[in-house]
Amino acid sequence: MSLSLLIIVFLLKNIETTCPIGCDSCYEKEDEYNCKKCSSGFYSEENPTKNSHYKCLKYQTNYHKSRKEINCGDRYYLYNGTCLSCNTECLTCFGSADNCNSCLDGYYLSNKKCLKCDTNCKTCRGTDVYCLSCKAGYYLNNNKCEKCASVCSMCTSLYTCSSCIRDYFLNNNYCLQCNFNCKTTSDGCKCKSCNDRYYLKNFQCLECGSNCLTCPNNICERCEDNYFLYSGSCYKCNMNCKTTNDNCKCDTCDDGYYLKNYQCLQCDPNCKTCSDSAKKCLSCEIGYYLSSSNSCEKCPEICKECINENVCTLCIENYFSINNKCYQCNYNCKTSNDNCKCNSCNDGYYLNKYQCLQCDSSCKNCLDSNDDFNNILCT
Repeated sequence: MSLSLLIIVFLLKNIETTCPIGCDSCYEKEDEYNCKKCSSGFYSEENPTKNSHYKCLKYQTNYHKSRKEINCGDRYYLYNGTCLSCNTECLTCFGSADNCNSCLDGYYLSNKKCLKCDTNCKTCRGTDVYCLSCKAGYYLNNNKCEKCASVCSMCTSLYTCSSCIRDYFLNNNYCLQCNFNCKTTSDGCKCKSCNDRYYLKNFQCLECGSNCLTCPNNICERCEDNYFLYSGSCYKCNMNCKTTNDNCKCDTCDDGYYLKNYQCLQCDPNCKTCSDSAKKCLSCEIGYYLSSSNSCEKCPEICKECINENVCTLCIENYFSINNKCYQCNYNCKTSNDNCKCNSCNDGYYLNKYQCLQCDSSCKNCLDSNDDFNNILCT
């Protein structure tokens, strides 16, 4: 035998020994290995009793070589020594593909047929709506499958979760939302510590109050810049302090502001100064007077400044004051001492409280008097 022939024989023998698992002998065809003879415990997909040049499959239960018994296992039935597939909905069948003995999940047995359960049942019995167990996202209630709360992927009652949907975690049978404000976590979702501005509660990071940087147990301990801490809350520093104790907490306030929680808050617009509240005035702006109830009331219209509604201390323009009352200036003075208070009057007018009032129409002139009725005393 030539050397080249020996090499070919050697290669062919080696090719035969590279069979798939389950083949005692095989050959190559179209880049695949096909079995000539199956190993013990395997059977040909086409016929387990013949060397059929096909693929060898493992029996799903024991193959008893000594007794020549074949048990095809779930989803197959034995026919003339061959394991054939049951109908797709059968778990086990006998004699034929549609002669079912038991069914896969989602089906129930009725007259040797496997019929589909209700959409939400995982298993059912007798009828499609008599559920024994439910699909994920549903729970069993009087043999019906009810939907879990939207955040539960599995539950035993509406709000009693056993597992959660994505981005939620289970805590005491409730699904809580994961968040992204954790500083550290135990499993990528349950927070162990929180970033600034958040505090830890039930493995979640919840937001602190306004302008607070750190707040264990939702009690603020540190505030943002330009804010100060008082009784667990943050208050804004302001520029209306007259004096401060630490460049932010006010001790006393500028006019127009009152002190509350170390802040200077604005008084009512008519108050010049106030105390304890915006409307508890201590003094008033020009044109207002302080009432007995500590509010600032408007002066009479002709008063520029007043002590009360009856006592003017300064009059508006074109008015002058006599005995804390305001009188209008006029232009019938013959002489005056300040271009407003008359000393003497033109003909047809008489002097009354530095004003020139018109005489009676029957008089050319009349007597000067402080009595408004003397205008009828002609001269």
